[in-house]
Amino acid sequence: MLDHPYPPQVDNFVQCLLEGKDSPINFAEAFKTHRVMFAIEKSLAEGRPVRMAEMD
Repeated sequence: MLDHPYPPQVDNFVQCLLEGKDSPINFAEAFKTHRVMFAIEKSLAEGRPVRMAEMD
């Protein structure tokens, strides 16, 4: 992979900390992403579509 997304995200996060701003990279967004990833894993393991409501 020639262009990895993490360095710019970390740079932005640190800059927000230094400037006292809210970062778009926050717990709420990470939680949403992880819910989707867990739903994908469950779907693969069970061989069926998984609705996000099942992940609550």
